[in-house]
Amino acid sequence: MKLKKRISWLIRRVQRSLFPHLDECLSSPLTDWEKRLVKILELTLVEKYVPKSVAT
Repeated sequence: MKLKKRISWLIRRVQRSLFPHLDECLSSPLTDWEKRLVKILELTLVEKYVPKSVAT
């Protein structure tokens, strides 16, 4: 799959599944800036680069 198609697919997935879930979990809807940040974090797979924290 070409990069452009892959990115488009991922953005649609975020908008259809992740945003509604986040809206349910949060007391107020995400702002446009927060939605943009979520997209960036999802596209970069930031969880690969952030160490898992130890529960205290």
